[in-house]
Amino acid sequence: MVMRIPCLLAVCAAIVLTAECGPANATLKTCGGPLVQAHRAGCGEYQDNSVGGLKWCLAKGVRGLEFDVRFTKDRHLVIMHDNHIDRTTNGKGWAEDKTLEELRKFRLNMCGEPVPTLEEMLEPLHGRRDFFAEVEMKVLPCPRYPRERIAEYCVQLYSTVTNRLEPGTYIFTCFDIRTLRIMRATVPSAPLGYIIVEKMSEKHLDEAKALNCCSIAPIEVSKELVDRAHAEGLSVCMWMGDTIEDYARFKALGADRVTSDYPVLLTRAASGVSKKVVAVGADVLRKMLQPSLSERNRTALKELGRRYSCVAVGLGESDGSVVDGVRPLGFDVAACQGNYHATAVEWARRHGCDADDVVYVGDDFLDDRAGGSVRKNGMDGIVLTNHERFWYSVRILTN
Repeated sequence: MVMRIPCLLAVCAAIVLTAECGPANATLKTCGGPLVQAHRAGCGEYQDNSVGGLKWCLAKGVRGLEFDVRFTKDRHLVIMHDNHIDRTTNGKGWAEDKTLEELRKFRLNMCGEPVPTLEEMLEPLHGRRDFFAEVEMKVLPCPRYPRERIAEYCVQLYSTVTNRLEPGTYIFTCFDIRTLRIMRATVPSAPLGYIIVEKMSEKHLDEAKALNCCSIAPIEVSKELVDRAHAEGLSVCMWMGDTIEDYARFKALGADRVTSDYPVLLTRAASGVSKKVVAVGADVLRKMLQPSLSERNRTALKELGRRYSCVAVGLGESDGSVVDGVRPLGFDVAACQGNYHATAVEWARRHGCDADDVVYVGDDFLDDRAGGSVRKNGMDGIVLTNHERFWYSVRILTN
């Protein structure tokens, strides 16, 4: 039987009657600057909203996290960003139209994991105090989310997170004002963050204050409004920060956190750690060197060849045209010996570098056909899911 809003309000009132103060970890630092926060648990370096991606970020020293939560047809909380599961899984349709059992039959297409439940996503964080997580509420004003269902979602979300994470390590965020209002009404104690998908104005600041938010996350903002937000007790999270230049600009604005698709590489760059070798998978280069290659992609390849020691990994004897195409760009060529990881590391060591100096760019991190997993062997890398946007994916290396 579906719970009614009055019942939910009574339950929430019994939890806490006043909103929490700003979470203590909302202003953790990355090398003295804004905290680097993994967008969708590091979607540019692993897979959108996966447990493996979250564990990867933690293992690599990233302490800021962000992931998205939806409600299944049978009212289970699952981790998924898009309205449809088509892009990130081998299934189709809305997560909200499927039961948990139906949804778990599908696999995330870059890592092979099942679509995670919220409990599974929180498990690596249980008992830890050294991180800050933004839990984004992906409930939209549509027929699948009437007000009563959102209220039920909010109570279940709050209960699940607070039972597993330490106080001060998390916040509930959303760009939909209606959802934030329902969360505030149903769970008065919830620490809330307002995501702004346009240039921030005084109106947004007033809305955040009216909701008793403790964080605001604009995509664009003036230094004056950042200072005013801080004066009102709000922490400020900027998005997206996909280059070290973005990070420096947001730091100058006074941001507390910077959300990035490439959190491991951005954390390393903020720490002054530069990569020396870029290894690019053969499948990527074959597509990059087709006649239809965009000028931006071509420029990005040239820039990689100019800045780094570059190696094309996995090309065979039949790839003469590709070899002829990448060598003028400054790429060396290494036939695959066992697996891409071993080949790239062996090539790097012959050139005076080690595994930590290498970043791998490809679409086959867990591809057993390549003889092994780059990701399982601990190599930093960029997951390429859209070859037309190669230039954007490698901005962290070229800008």
